[in-house]
Amino acid sequence: RFALKTCSQMRCAPCAFADANVTAPPVNNADFDLGSDALKAKDWDRAVQHLAIAAKAEPANADVQNLLGYAYRNQRKYDLAFVHYKEALRLNPEDAAVHFALGDFYETRGRLDLAQKEYDAALVADPNFGPAHSALGWLALGRQHMQAAYEAFNRALKANDQDPRAYHGIAEYYSQKG
Repeated sequence: RFALKTCSQMRCAPCAFADANVTAPPVNNADFDLGSDALKAKDWDRAVQHLAIAAKAEPANADVQNLLGYAYRNQRKYDLAFVHYKEALRLNPEDAAVHFALGDFYETRGRLDLAQKEYDAALVADPNFGPAHSALGWLALGRQHMQAAYEAFNRALKANDQDPRAYHGIAEYYSQKG
């Protein structure tokens, strides 16, 4: 099992990270591995190059589609990112990480209503998916729904007591609450 740390482009000072877990590498995984390594190095062009080959070799692999969407998103090729995120969901509609990635995509595009729906869907798929709890906390905080934010951050910390995004959210909650 491999965990890729992804910058979530938060609205607060320190960059926070959310886990995007990939659990099933494709059968022909050389390009998947090279693409994953390129993602870790934030070499988006190389990631797209290798993950596109992996996607052609394994078109039914939702993990490849999800990571390819993430790479395209970081290249600012949003239409291609969206296509691959939606394909990943078509292939595996119960994947919390894919719902989270699509929610994060919508959030960075300013579509907070759609982001919330995807974060909620991630939690339907996996009620303990901490990154979705953190993301919902930040959405609630932005809407000044203080109690909902506090509860979401605490659920995130219950799922992962090392979640920096949730800790920062709790600090921001107290800062705003006064």
